[in-house]
Amino acid sequence: MKAFFIFVVFSILLFSNQNNSSISQFKSSCDNGKSISCNNLGNIYEHGLDGNKQDYDLAFKYYQKACKSNLYVACSNLGYLYQYGYTTKVNYKKALELYKIACKANVAKGCYNLGIMHRDGLATDQNYTKAYYLFTYACQNGIFNGCTHLGLLYQDGLGVKKSFPKAMNYYQKACDNDEKIACHNLALLFYYEKKDKKIASSLFKKGCQLN
Repeated sequence: MKAFFIFVVFSILLFSNQNNSSISQFKSSCDNGKSISCNNLGNIYEHGLDGNKQDYDLAFKYYQKACKSNLYVACSNLGYLYQYGYTTKVNYKKALELYKIACKANVAKGCYNLGIMHRDGLATDQNYTKAYYLFTYACQNGIFNGCTHLGLLYQDGLGVKKSFPKAMNYYQKACDNDEKIACHNLALLFYYEKKDKKIASSLFKKGCQLN
């Protein structure tokens, strides 16, 4: 029992030292102008990864530094902090500006976030057609939340002609890539539109497990 306790303590200390070493390496690299390391630090502090305490102020600092060095994915990440008011007041105008910069540089996540702004009319006119094209780009480039939102547009007929089959196709693509909302929405369409309770049940189960 004593040996096991010593092993556990040693493992925790080793893991902690490895994390501290990783953070130190990123900080050194960031200080030397490597913007990707600054963005990595922002991501670590935003989400509290690798045993580090969540710290939005530090996330903001490192994303801002990376964005100023023209790492455009960091601009999208910084925009997210502005959009939801982490470390600062909600600022849709600034978020929109940063998402535009990122999307113009073909950052798929930036285009997805910009699509949300157009869909919801945040700091810009509500425009479902623009949202559709932005979500399409995101979906085609590995941001599967974009596929989910395309499904929603087709399901509700927003900016596109209402189509349950197309909605289901996009939900399926997103669900296949572990987007839980897409699995849930697809399950509902199978249950109510296709009258297929077996498939619906399977999809509800997958969505629940993803949660």
